[in-house]
Amino acid sequence: MPLYMGEKRRKLLYRTEEETGVYDNVLEGLYSLYKTYILDLEKEFMYYHFYKPLLTSGDFLSKPMILLLGQYSTGKTHLLNI
Repeated sequence: MPLYMGEKRRKLLYRTEEETGVYDNVLEGLYSLYKTYILDLEKEFMYYHFYKPLLTSGDFLSKPMILLLGQYSTGKTHLLNI
């Protein structure tokens, strides 16, 4: 750290993710917000009984899946090789 930097500026520049609320990954931030604010409400009102189960980290952080359907020789494999 430079010596000319004041204590106030140093604290602003070297904050943690929790202090700034900024995340490197959008999905990690969404999952953190879900756990912090929404999950407790869903449990309290038993949301999972009448709509769908509670979300897990896998719902937020897993890679998407794509299903390709089509007739023979329509370019499905070509699309994957791109």
